[in-house]
Amino acid sequence: MKAMNRYGALQVIIMLLVSLVVSAIAILLIYRTTLLEKKEYLKKTSENQVIIIRSIYKQTRNIDNVLKILQEQMRMHPELEKTGEFTIGYYKHDTVYMIFHKWQIYVNDPVHIPLSARNAEPIKYASLKHRGFLIGKDYNNQKTLAYCDYIPELDWGIVTKIDFSEIRRPFYTASLYTSFTIIILVLLGMYLFKRFTDPLIARITESEEKYRLLFEFIPLGITLTDNSGKILEANAASEKLLGIGKREQSQRKIDGEEWQIIRPDFTPMPVWKYASSIALKGKRQVDDVEMGIVKPDGKITWLSVSAAPFPLKDFGVIVVYTDISRRVEAERILKQNEELLQNNAKDLKAMNDMKDKFFRIIAHDLRNPFGSLLGASDFLYQNVEKYDRDRIRQLSQILYESAKSGFDILSNLLDWSRSQTGNLIFNPSIHNIEEVTKASIHIISASAFSKDIRVISNIPSELEIFADRNMLSTILRNLLTNAVKFTHNGGSIEVNAEKGENETKITVKDTGTGIPSEDLDKLFRIDIKYVKSGTENESGTGLGLILCKEFIEKHGGTITVSSVLGQGTEFCLSFPFAQ
Repeated sequence: MKAMNRYGALQVIIMLLVSLVVSAIAILLIYRTTLLEKKEYLKKTSENQVIIIRSIYKQTRNIDNVLKILQEQMRMHPELEKTGEFTIGYYKHDTVYMIFHKWQIYVNDPVHIPLSARNAEPIKYASLKHRGFLIGKDYNNQKTLAYCDYIPELDWGIVTKIDFSEIRRPFYTASLYTSFTIIILVLLGMYLFKRFTDPLIARITESEEKYRLLFEFIPLGITLTDNSGKILEANAASEKLLGIGKREQSQRKIDGEEWQIIRPDFTPMPVWKYASSIALKGKRQVDDVEMGIVKPDGKITWLSVSAAPFPLKDFGVIVVYTDISRRVEAERILKQNEELLQNNAKDLKAMNDMKDKFFRIIAHDLRNPFGSLLGASDFLYQNVEKYDRDRIRQLSQILYESAKSGFDILSNLLDWSRSQTGNLIFNPSIHNIEEVTKASIHIISASAFSKDIRVISNIPSELEIFADRNMLSTILRNLLTNAVKFTHNGGSIEVNAEKGENETKITVKDTGTGIPSEDLDKLFRIDIKYVKSGTENESGTGLGLILCKEFIEKHGGTITVSSVLGQGTEFCLSFPFAQ
């Protein structure tokens, strides 16, 4: 009802404005027509009088005769009515002298009008040799319409004029009747217009209200643009989905660079890929384009966007979008889990294959010491009464070395298996490096002594390290054992340590056989068996270095190796400082 009253009031205002405008136009037309008619008459009359004056003057050369004949001519111009007249004057010494006005001749006693006076504008204008129409005050201070002319032969200015009251009077009555007629017609039009349009306006108003409620409360973001892509309207849901208020949206275009839109793979989406841009420029419907919008707070909302041309004048496209963030997040998590499962399956298969190969290698390596142990012990058992002490000592040495080799293999295998299953306790703390190193050197001292190898420790007595003592001892023992194995009789082994900016470094360097450069990458790989016999045919499995790498990485450190064939090998251990 309020909307109808509003529209009704608007109709009345429009109709009144129309009537006023039409009336004003009609009055102006009447006024203009009257003014043009008077101008035409004044000009024609003035030109005729100029012709007469020139003709008489040419014949008589007498000014008085000219003025007398002109006085007689006035009876022939009834159109000048009461206020119209001719005036003649001339200019001299900053003064205009009127010699003919009010149908009288004043040659001997002309009216003096100073040039600086504010009245008598037409005669001053003509006396100064000007021609044309002029609206101004005459010598009686009355507003007049005048046509001014100049006669060079007599140096006269001639004015044909009429008061403006004569111009206004004819159209006042016509204007009144015209306005009254127009108002009657307008009021009648208003009545008919209101009678037929009120029901239509009511239906339109109801439809608009339904549209507004639907537009605002539908749980979908809706944006309407003009033909250039500038946003004209947006609903409440768009503010929530885009994170931008309606006012700021109205200052943007749908293909503006200020939008931060990304693809499902999180790469920036080019503007020409937007569903709205395709619909606007391609004039076609686009459905279900998935994109993410980065809101001002940095959060991402995933949307499914559809757009289509809007079939109304001055509108471009309508864009509809819905929130699919939960679905996208669920799909992303599902995809990540699938990829993780696939990667874990691949890693698990690779690890199982690697361990199978490793255990085959270990099983093969264990056969040698246990085979020697069984063979030597059986041989000793069968012939113990036949052999002398030296032969029995020789067989006992074989038994010892075979048992020790098997024990070392089993010890390393046990430590490695515990590290793989997570059952190996990792308990780092501060330890004196020199003390741990001396204990490890003591374990291999007998083997070094038998080959006359010097083992030198250059570690400062005060140097400490943050590490698990058992793991550090195992690492040093394996490196020192390898160094003794591959160093010739009379060689040397050197252990050094130093503290850097962020780590503690320990090096074990020998003067042994060295390792070919192409074999260095094989030392720490579980899937490749790299085993060489020592300088006195000492055997090994390669498991010790693998175990060293596992333990040093447990500390967050690294192990590197450098070697020169025939000159020796150096292993470098890096332990980071305690965090």
